[in-house]
Amino acid sequence: MDGHYVGAAKARDSESKVKAPGEVSRYEAFTPEVKSKSTGPARKGFDAATSKRVASMSNAKADVFQNADGSYTGRIYKDPVNFNQTWVLPNPAGMFGFPDEL
Repeated sequence: MDGHYVGAAKARDSESKVKAPGEVSRYEAFTPEVKSKSTGPARKGFDAATSKRVASMSNAKADVFQNADGSYTGRIYKDPVNFNQTWVLPNPAGMFGFPDEL
């Protein structure tokens, strides 16, 4: 043998491994110990029967609900869903405006 090569048998997984003097151990991937843990019961979240809409946190394109478990659920819409619609009715003179009496 010439140069810096070390005379040792090539290691195959099915054969016994022969290490040359000063050779480091073969790499073995770390396998963490897995322990079973629980974070507790899952939160229920939104339920249409028990969740209450929070008007102060909602806007024209979003609704916010406070759920029975204390969490919040937000629903966001592309178009406005919360708005005041004012009806303009014709008055007897034929001009549009707000009627004095409904």
